[in-house]
Amino acid sequence: MSPQLPAGQDWVLRADMAALIRKSEDTVRRLVTKHELATRTDDKGRVLVRVDDFVTLGHLRHEDLTAGLTPAESAQVLRARESVTALRVQIAELTGRLAAAEGLSDTLREQLAQKDRQIAKQGDLLSRLIGQIAGAA
Repeated sequence: MSPQLPAGQDWVLRADMAALIRKSEDTVRRLVTKHELATRTDDKGRVLVRVDDFVTLGHLRHEDLTAGLTPAESAQVLRARESVTALRVQIAELTGRLAAAEGLSDTLREQLAQKDRQIAKQGDLLSRLIGQIAGAA
């Protein structure tokens, strides 16, 4: 299935357009000013931009839009994918840190076991010395 082509009158939030073109909202704002693109505001006062303007300028490709979704939904999908990627990186980092911590824990356990053996040997040695001293007295 090919990506849904934006209708000429598809309007999206400036933040959604920034996500779609993988730039900041400031970049979208500068492009709107530079190319004198039409904008409007929604009922909450947020700035909307026309999808077709960014396709025409070459900042948005049809492949950036998810098949069967509106441009705004495509932006949400893109943000979700970026979040998943960031979480995977974080998981890999934490997995590495966990492996390092487990390795350190194993090393410390081995050292503790060695110290326990040394203490036991010294205890045996002390017992023998005490026995020898008691036998000599």
